Amino acid sequence: MRRAEIRPGPVPWARAGIEPKPREPAPSAAKGQRGGTEEPARSRRPALTYALLIFLSCFLELGLVVDAIVRDRPLGGTFAPLGVGTFASLSAGLGVLLLAFHVATLLAHLLTVPRLASSGSLALGALLLLAHPGGVVGAGAGVFLARFGLQHLRNDLKACLFDKPSGRGLRASLRAEALQAEGSEPGRRAQTRPDVRYKALPRLAGFALAFLYSPPAFAALSAVTLAAYLRTLISESRGAGELGSMGAGEQRSGGECSSAPPLLYSLAPRLPRRIYLVMAAHSAHYFAFGYGVPILFARWYGFPAATLGLIYAAGWIGYYLVSQWLSPSPRAMAWGHLTSALAILILAASLTPGLAPSTSPALALLAWTVTGFGGGTIFMLARLRSANPYDPATMELWDNGANIVGVLLFLWAWGQGAPALGFLAAAALALAAAWLSAGLAGVWFVGWEGRRVAE
Repeated sequence: MRRAEIRPGPVPWARAGIEPKPREPAPSAAKGQRGGTEEPARSRRPALTYALLIFLSCFLELGLVVDAIVRDRPLGGTFAPLGVGTFASLSAGLGVLLLAFHVATLLAHLLTVPRLASSGSLALGALLLLAHPGGVVGAGAGVFLARFGLQHLRNDLKACLFDKPSGRGLRASLRAEALQAEGSEPGRRAQTRPDVRYKALPRLAGFALAFLYSPPAFAALSAVTLAAYLRTLISESRGAGELGSMGAGEQRSGGECSSAPPLLYSLAPRLPRRIYLVMAAHSAHYFAFGYGVPILFARWYGFPAATLGLIYAAGWIGYYLVSQWLSPSPRAMAWGHLTSALAILILAASLTPGLAPSTSPALALLAWTVTGFGGGTIFMLARLRSANPYDPATMELWDNGANIVGVLLFLWAWGQGAPALGFLAAAALALAAAWLSAGLAGVWFVGWEGRRVAE
């Protein structure tokens, strides 16, 4: 007798006439450990290159200030208080370098050049700094070219990898990577991790190590940065990444991957809106006194050069923390800049005509740190854009143009032998930023409800 065969019933897809799709093996199972590690490493390479560009920019910026302080110190080698007359010579040489730095930053947002030209600008600038370490003209040209190349390479990576509206940029992949590592829902902390890791930390590290600046050190770091950038381009082109499909200096339609804004569009907004003035007042207030802080702690309080970068970085910590602690609000921006103005006045009290500090170093350091928490509310502008629309390219111009205004105020005050004037100007500009921010919230004065200021 034939035994009955037990057969399984038809599966659901068999009834519908649908063939099941073969299950793809996991990358680690198909290629071992190689597939699970090489792809994340390749995808993170552009972000690491971007972080290196930020580090080198901050290393150069603050390194110029610290180097100027060290070169102008007495023969004894300690930071003893100097006479007022030395400030004019200090600000004269330093002023050329700082203006070259910030003018190059502004032009990098206006001009579109091929990647080869940007890389060559950085390399030539480093060579000029090596050839003319003490010359004002040669060093100024070197700083200009180096900063122009650095900023343009940063703009290129930022536009191609961080600002892609299609969602395929590096920011989305880094966010997914952070979520996978934490095993959590998409939340506030996970969304900010890529920015902190690849922007905030390199900036703080560049400031902290600025005391090591020298033309040879900058040239060596520039060579490493250019090598990393070149390797990123090669890797992305082989892997058909975001950079590989774009030619040198090319701008895609719709601004999808543009390394610089169109010049006429950026210079001709409809009307100067209040939100642009908020950014301008904030940027001018910071640079009217920011570079004076390392000089204050070195000349007035006798801090060694190795600590000046750490002190300067303390003023930036609040910029990355306050926006995570507080909900974005124009009123919070107003109170933040009002707080910053009061803290700047405490710092100005230290700059007495007799060069004798009237406040303790601990109080001065606390006041400088508080300015970062107050001024850091400016980062809320991006999250308030829906209520206060603005053009990002135009905002960059207002930001970088106001930076130059602030630097000119700083140089004027220190060149006149009255550095407290720069701090007082910064406090006044912070108050202006607070009042302008309050107008964005629909209040005339902070704490008093009123009509919205017409733009």
